[in-house]
Amino acid sequence: RIVNVPPETKEVLEMDDDLQLRIIERTPMHKLDHYIAEKKTPTLKDDAINKILAGITTCEEAARAV
Repeated sequence: RIVNVPPETKEVLEMDDDLQLRIIERTPMHKLDHYIAEKKTPTLKDDAINKILAGITTCEEAARAV
């Protein structure tokens, strides 16, 4: 499902049932961060680094996106 994302948004994640439940239960952000890290969900920074290393983008372009 595609949604409008506010400009101040830092990351966009694929929502799974567990993450949705944690958000509904108002789980503290540090615990959400831990859950996301455990799932090894790549961040925008990770994606940018991978694209730089693959030659898909430049450091300058990646810095603007992250």
